[in-house]
Amino acid sequence: MAAAVAGGGVSATSFEGAAAGGSEDGSGKVERATAAYTPQYARFVVRNRSYTQQYSHIYSKRISQLRPLALAAAHAKWEALATSCRECHKVVDLRPDASVEWLVVGCVYKDQPLKPSILDEYRCAAPVPRLSL
Repeated sequence: MAAAVAGGGVSATSFEGAAAGGSEDGSGKVERATAAYTPQYARFVVRNRSYTQQYSHIYSKRISQLRPLALAAAHAKWEALATSCRECHKVVDLRPDASVEWLVVGCVYKDQPLKPSILDEYRCAAPVPRLSL
């Protein structure tokens, strides 16, 4: 049915009776030129599906750039505390000590269970029946 003629980057494929009326010579064959294709999408293919730390790199980059500004603003606002309080970069490093006041700068996560989520809607949606042809 189809015969391909390879020639460099472009080849011609012959289809018999593919078009109504055929070709000008009346043989019924139509020549169609094709181009060589090299897929370039490999860099976008997800290879390792891990959803444990989706956006952690964004938050860590953001806090690393904003921490010095936030600390400077806190020291400017609370000058009396600036000399007596300790800075803490991680909440896990906090130690319960009533005599020490801590200054913590970080990202706050707010759990919002009533906020609409498209993923929850998709998961709870009824499956779409497949059409059989």
